[in-house]
Amino acid sequence: MISLVSDVIVALSAACVAVIALVGINRWRRELGGKAKFESARDIMLLSLKLEANFEWARYPLSTSWESTERKRRDNESPKEGELLDQWYLRRLRLQPLLENLQRIQELSWEAEALLDTESSKQVSEAVKMFKECWAELSTAIEDYFSIRHEEIVKGSAYGDQNWLRELSKEIYATSNDRMSNKVSQAKERLLGVLKAHVK
Repeated sequence: MISLVSDVIVALSAACVAVIALVGINRWRRELGGKAKFESARDIMLLSLKLEANFEWARYPLSTSWESTERKRRDNESPKEGELLDQWYLRRLRLQPLLENLQRIQELSWEAEALLDTESSKQVSEAVKMFKECWAELSTAIEDYFSIRHEEIVKGSAYGDQNWLRELSKEIYATSNDRMSNKVSQAKERLLGVLKAHVK
């Protein structure tokens, strides 16, 4: 009789330990999942703010001579050509942190797709797409504008469509509240709006 009672107690103890362990594991999984969602949302939100600042800096009209000191100069550069090539160099240089953060937010959006609900991950993807479109527009404008201006200097003749060059210049040398800065701001606000719920 004592042996039977002892076996029942041992069995009940084992069942209690198993239940407690199962509850603990499930709680641990929920906490890990919540932490992962929190970190993913927080990282994306921070990167969206950095990207907005990156775009502002990349398009900021003023520049300093030290930004182009690393550019290799040719022996026969005229002062006018050198000035243009310096501007081209530093505009490309300012695009680098923007591109790095864009690649990082793209990776995080894939992570968000696995962690967040469908609507949140969709909003993240749309915002990242908007950032990428703005980067493509800006980098293309820089390359088109400076390659044509350089060709003008080399050939000594003006390009046929000066209005288009002026439009490209507006894309590169920005003031606030223009089309591109508004689009970048809209992408950032979309991310902040949808992800705030995941960092509370």
